[in-house]
Amino acid sequence: MAPLQKLRETLPVNTNKKHPDKVTRSMVPITLSLLSDANINTLKEFAESIWRITYRNVISEAQMRFMLDHLYHPELLREQVASGNPLLGAFAGDALVGYAHVFIEAHQSRLDKLYVDTLYQGQGIGRKLVDAAERFALGHDCSLMT
Repeated sequence: MAPLQKLRETLPVNTNKKHPDKVTRSMVPITLSLLSDANINTLKEFAESIWRITYRNVISEAQMRFMLDHLYHPELLREQVASGNPLLGAFAGDALVGYAHVFIEAHQSRLDKLYVDTLYQGQGIGRKLVDAAERFALGHDCSLMT
């Protein structure tokens, strides 16, 4: 058997129904960090691309527009981050591929947002973001995360 054919047989079958013709496994290592001010400016676009796929059959276009404009207003996000509620980003190289928003309230934390680009789902990025959110909350003496 030819080496290329042998390799093809060992590769997983692409079962990504959202992007069946796309490569679904990135070879770029995923890194996590706090989102910078520059990332906040582009977060709304990133969220919108995910919401368009995830919520298209759940809420109306008008409701989606209202929620995105309200929840992802850059000044609101900056205020939330400045008050100690971090935005954690997952990056493939320089590209934002996921994020989580953690709110700290007394000794409790709330994982408010958790999104991963559909092309990167199924690779453990969401788990990494949840683990990072938990470490952050534990570092702020939280005993509960919802």
